[in-house]
Amino acid sequence: MELRQLRQFLAVVEFGNLGRAAESLRITTPAISKSLANLETELGVRLADRGPRGVTPTVFGDSLARHARAMIAEVQHATDDIALLQGAGQGRIAVGGTASAGSTLLVRAIAALAKERPGVRIEVTGGRHETLVDALRNGVLDVVVTGFGAGSPDPDLDERVLTEDAYAVVVRGDHTLARRRKIHLGDLMDYPWVVASNIAEVVPGWARTFTDQGLTQPQPTIASDSYLFIKSILDEGDFLAVLPRDVISTEDAANAFSILKIDGVSWARRVRVVTRARGTRPPAVGLLLEALTTLAA
Repeated sequence: MELRQLRQFLAVVEFGNLGRAAESLRITTPAISKSLANLETELGVRLADRGPRGVTPTVFGDSLARHARAMIAEVQHATDDIALLQGAGQGRIAVGGTASAGSTLLVRAIAALAKERPGVRIEVTGGRHETLVDALRNGVLDVVVTGFGAGSPDPDLDERVLTEDAYAVVVRGDHTLARRRKIHLGDLMDYPWVVASNIAEVVPGWARTFTDQGLTQPQPTIASDSYLFIKSILDEGDFLAVLPRDVISTEDAANAFSILKIDGVSWARRVRVVTRARGTRPPAVGLLLEALTTLAA
């Protein structure tokens, strides 16, 4: 099994079509078809089903693709390390972050890393928790900062809690409630709610706050995973939004928005950093983890 074959196989999985996969690698379709057939013969299993709608990996193909991505990532790490030893490069680190999860913390940590290692190439990707963690497992990402836990213990991942994201009820600056110094939870019942759909860990606490005080849980009028959309729609009506305080900058709070002070209300979720438990790490990963831990303290 050669690295070239694995790259060609991953192209087939990515495109789901032999022709497009071959084109992306600038080889012929018969060549990539033969490469796939040779892999299947070597492993003794069918890696992909060919059909009129394209090529679909089998369960064996899915397993090989997962390992192939990790193997190629390891080769890239080795290449980067050799370049460092030769003085020909400074390395690369790929970082993923879910929306808002310690966003200010992550920005400051990346800025610190860029200052300490100015030659390191830092690639930052946003996305949903599941997508980013899959990319981490496959070696596409080196570090993920997320507001969600991995669930049950996972031997492939190292996870540590950094800090907590505090959440608040936010309204537009000239909202009726913005002028009130003291607000009770019951005062919020007659207004439409906008809730971020990507803060699943916070929503149960938000709902339970109402039921614990004998109130009916509000039904959100709008749900969105875009904080930019939520902040924009606050200007269009008397909406109340549950947002991370980290998303509302000091400038925003002073001008466009108001964070309501509500008696007895507090929501938060843990911000975690996740790395692979196995395989090698780019040298910059340790520096970023150190910066994250220091800044979160």
